Amino acid sequence: MAHVPLEDGYAAIDGDLTIPGIAGTGAPVRLDFLDPGGATTGKLLPTGSAVDTSICPAIPSSNSNAVALAMGEKGAGRVLAEARA
Repeated sequence: MAHVPLEDGYAAIDGDLTIPGIAGTGAPVRLDFLDPGGATTGKLLPTGSAVDTSICPAIPSSNSNAVALAMGEKGAGRVLAEARA
């Protein structure tokens, strides 16, 4: 749900909201995500865990081929994997 400030029936432009890296100020628009998690799976954390472990066969087992993963679904599914050199 979007909360947009109005002036004379039109979206307000002037305001004191600042965004780092953006020049000037403007009117704030507040967004409320009423039930954002689990559009496909029904859960914000599809596996029920904040962090899971998976085995990656491309990593030699001598270097511990277990990789930490964070999976979430907030509007669209995402998987974040541990980065290694």
